[in-house]
Amino acid sequence: MNMDYDFHGILGLRLIDPKPSFAKWISAELKPLATSASSIDPDVSVVRASASVTSDAQFHLGNAGDYQECVYSDSELWVRSDGEFLNIPFEALGKRCEIQYTRGFAARRAWRYVRPILQIGLLEKGSLAVHASSMIYRDKGILFAGWAESGKTETLLGFLMDGASMISDKWTIVSELGDTIHSFPSRITMRDWVPRYLPEILDILTPGQKRRLRIGGAMAAMATRALQSARGIDPVAMASEVLRPALDTGRTVTIDQSQLERLGGGDAKSNSAATEAPFDKLFLLLPSNRRDVRVQPSSGAEVSARLAECASYERRHLFGLYSKFKYAIPNAPPTVLDDVKEREESMLRRILATKEVYQVLAPFPCDPRAMQAAIAPFC
Repeated sequence: MNMDYDFHGILGLRLIDPKPSFAKWISAELKPLATSASSIDPDVSVVRASASVTSDAQFHLGNAGDYQECVYSDSELWVRSDGEFLNIPFEALGKRCEIQYTRGFAARRAWRYVRPILQIGLLEKGSLAVHASSMIYRDKGILFAGWAESGKTETLLGFLMDGASMISDKWTIVSELGDTIHSFPSRITMRDWVPRYLPEILDILTPGQKRRLRIGGAMAAMATRALQSARGIDPVAMASEVLRPALDTGRTVTIDQSQLERLGGGDAKSNSAATEAPFDKLFLLLPSNRRDVRVQPSSGAEVSARLAECASYERRHLFGLYSKFKYAIPNAPPTVLDDVKEREESMLRRILATKEVYQVLAPFPCDPRAMQAAIAPFC
């Protein structure tokens, strides 16, 4: 059975006869986007392939520190992970494309390629995926943009406490004309230090979520102490460094939008999620060594360059694989990936030229309420 996802009538994704575990993971990632009730014309399809699809692959590209081991033939390149494979048709990106994977390839690993491919598909349709959380506040559509760990989600939480309606976390779709923003589904993650500033957020967490934060935080703290005490080459410290990404993940918990709707006094109607809004303002969050929060006007040109660079980095797994593809198949024709960053920056410059744009200098970790109090007067 196929599973179709309609991204606001702009783009379609189809999972073709996925195995249950694969479908479950992707569905969780795409919440609250539901499977489409009617059949769509998919722009991106993800389909299982037989194990024999790599039989022509004669060559091998090893792990270059990016955990992307590959095999390739004269015309195709496949990512290999735990004996399973995934193929991306780079020449078809931005058109109708079909991503193939063998049965045991992990959905989590596949998604690191599928998500940026969807975003590039949006660009080919005239829309833009911005690395930003977004909300409706005082009848205005507002984006909080910035690098990873700049406080986008935490700032959003501060505004949800004041009755804002969430649109999206981590990524937001901006329309071609720049007049509308849409949600781009993503898991909503909260770090273990947030309850220090918002203790009432514990009231919306399940016992399992609270337990995850406690255990993950304790393990990460142990790894950090081991690294800080290391001298020279310490096997314990080295192991901690390798494990740190997993431990940092353990310090976060995934929250459903339905849980967030209970913030701010429990009135779900006051901050219930929306899927789109007019686009009015953008705040670029810049973590700094300041102790207070400072908001200052900025230029669309400067912010555009930064956001295009940020989006490119967030898609590093796809672009890294594309570099391997060009190495493996040097005579392959150019693809849409060759100028994505430049096109996105140009589009952002055009759109942000008509918007109010601000920079927010703040500490990180940041107090969600302090962020809200400083930014609200500019909304």
